[in-house]
Amino acid sequence: MILRKDSSAPCPTGSESASRRGEQAFPCPALRPFVDRYWTWEAGSSQSTLQPRFFPGTGMELIFHYGPPFNYRLGAGELRQAAPAHVMCLRETSAELFPAEHTGFLSVRLRSGAFNRFCPTPAGHLTDGFTDARDLFGVALGDMELRIAEAGDFFSRVALVEAFLLECFTARAGEWDERIFAAAQQLYYGYAEGIVDSALALAGVGIRQFQRRFQEDMGMGPRQFIKISRFHHAVRSLLLNEAESLLEVALQHGYYDQSHCIRDFRMFASMRPSEFLPVTPRMTHFYNTSRPAGFRDAP
Repeated sequence: MILRKDSSAPCPTGSESASRRGEQAFPCPALRPFVDRYWTWEAGSSQSTLQPRFFPGTGMELIFHYGPPFNYRLGAGELRQAAPAHVMCLRETSAELFPAEHTGFLSVRLRSGAFNRFCPTPAGHLTDGFTDARDLFGVALGDMELRIAEAGDFFSRVALVEAFLLECFTARAGEWDERIFAAAQQLYYGYAEGIVDSALALAGVGIRQFQRRFQEDMGMGPRQFIKISRFHHAVRSLLLNEAESLLEVALQHGYYDQSHCIRDFRMFASMRPSEFLPVTPRMTHFYNTSRPAGFRDAP
């Protein structure tokens, strides 16, 4: 397992950072193609929201609370409380998270299309929701919430969650078609003309079947998937490379011009980049690359 303690990565700069604590860990080799990382967040009740705002995306988060579950709001909807263990799947709507007193949770960041490797319910059935994990994993979840709550530290919790994922991974062997997953990975990292045709060839099915299965497994069609992937890569570049201008980032990630990029910000973030950047922590771990410099394999 690749591990790193980092008490500042998820935290913004400024006085609030003392009330927040986060750590990260990378998965074992068997899960690395499907799990981007494990991360945790602890926050005091003095915070109004947990940053950053979660935008529509291509992956999913499997979240286990060991403190009181946070409240959340989807778009302009009503405030609701999350279940002790739940899956967050955002495709068209952004979400804000609001901490309860002594909020603490461990999250599994799943790569695009990876959820079905662990659970038979496809992402297309979970779009824009915070779904109770017990409704998805049933008895397989066992007393996981209690065991995580009783674990003494971050790495003990990671070990419990990783063991659970490996059990699900093994149980799903032979029941999962990896071709759509492979096609999604190709689309996520490519914006070039003809990339859909290339992904279609990789999937090995006809165009209508590909579109139907992609929609079911990802919760969106391939064209929308490409748009959201490009947006996320652009946001990551803006946050991690402060010296780059919006125009430079836009052109690097396949936008026609700066206004094209701004339109996507308005679509997916409901704000302009000039409104988003001042309120979002630079170098936030949520947008870090999958293998930041300085991470190492633990013995």
